[in-house]
Amino acid sequence: MVYRDLAFVQQVDGGDEWWTLKKIGDEGEPGDWLAFENCSFGGLSRDRHGFNDLIVGMSAASASECERLEYRLPMLDEPWSLMTACSENRAGDQVECKILESRCGDYAVKAYERPSFDGAMLEISDRASRALVFHDGACDSIVSASGRARDALSSLIEGSRESDGRSRSEAARSRLRSLRDASSEARESSSAINPPSNATGRNGKARS
Repeated sequence: MVYRDLAFVQQVDGGDEWWTLKKIGDEGEPGDWLAFENCSFGGLSRDRHGFNDLIVGMSAASASECERLEYRLPMLDEPWSLMTACSENRAGDQVECKILESRCGDYAVKAYERPSFDGAMLEISDRASRALVFHDGACDSIVSASGRARDALSSLIEGSRESDGRSRSEAARSRLRSLRDASSEARESSSAINPPSNATGRNGKARS
């Protein structure tokens, strides 16, 4: 079974042991394929999100990352998608670049290769405003960028929660000040009103 630049060869008839290879050349030789993993998909058959991220990570990873088994992507709110785009480098050559995208809460995550630079760029933006809230241009690859995204998102989400907490606390303090001001005004207003001459005190006697 072949998918993109990956091949999965069933090891045992009817079994769930798959010899996993990655295409690294186009010479039509056995050396065009790098064997790097034996996979079992039984546990992922009911987890489409996890299965998708496993395959996408293998395909997005470089040959050396696959050899080191460093192809895992962090699981975010939505499955990762892998795309390719051709861009022109500084020499004027068309270079195919890989792009990883996903979403987490209010944020959109994008990791992509650049035609004239080694490594990858990571960008995290606010989904509502599309404003860029984090970027890192020093990632070794789009797979390592996805791991960097996990840490950055944790900081962003925690900062957002603290900000929301401060906003709620400030709103509560403002409301409390308003209530105190209203109470003070009420006391001042009540003290400025003279009671009727025939008002009855707590002891039941008329006030003089």
